[in-house]
Amino acid sequence: MERSYLMDSNVLIDYISHQFASSTEQTLDTIFDNSFHYSVISRLEVLGYNGNTESLRQIEEFLHTGKMYSLTREIEDQTILIRRASPKIKLPDAIIAATAINHNLVLLFRNLSDFKEIANLQLENPRNW
Repeated sequence: MERSYLMDSNVLIDYISHQFASSTEQTLDTIFDNSFHYSVISRLEVLGYNGNTESLRQIEEFLHTGKMYSLTREIEDQTILIRRASPKIKLPDAIIAATAINHNLVLLFRNLSDFKEIANLQLENPRNW
């Protein structure tokens, strides 16, 4: 069974700005070309950065090629459980993690410290490929 991935905001930002090694970027190209998933939180974070109109339009077009998960009651409930178990986790990170758990997706992340305390979360760091 092929793995399906939820992209953390930092992975999206690094990919768009070509911050990965070429071999990692090629692997990510394959994922992005086939099917990628992201949370509404990542959309808000990625598009919330300052940028010129053209670059923001290109990012928006890129995001439209993936599947965005909005908040649902199930994701909200999972977020509450995560925050209760690990109150130091920032709310946006808890929502992203809850989205991955709720949809049985592997979370591609860059910063382990954001997610290491979350139980039942499948994680992969593309920098380790």
